[in-house]
Amino acid sequence: MPAPTIWKYPLDITDLQAIVMPAEADILHVGLDPAGTLCLWVMVNRDVTVTEARQFAVIGTGNPIQYGDLNLNHLGSVVQGPAVWHVFEAE
Repeated sequence: MPAPTIWKYPLDITDLQAIVMPAEADILHVGLDPAGTLCLWVMVNRDVTVTEARQFAVIGTGNPIQYGDLNLNHLGSVVQGPAVWHVFEAE
């Protein structure tokens, strides 16, 4: 059985976005990479060929949360200069 691998997925600073990744991937961390890009680090099994589109919301402090019909799971918050981004997975 192969060892899992950690992949990095950049996030757009936008309300809701879909990211396609291997099924059953585990979100490990939300943060800024060395270039200052907001990213997710995800543990994946490279042998999984089935992918799924998962939805993520990036919401700035003070902005309204407009997804009352979605279950939002907070993954982490990141300070970037004067902005603080709160990243959620939408289910």
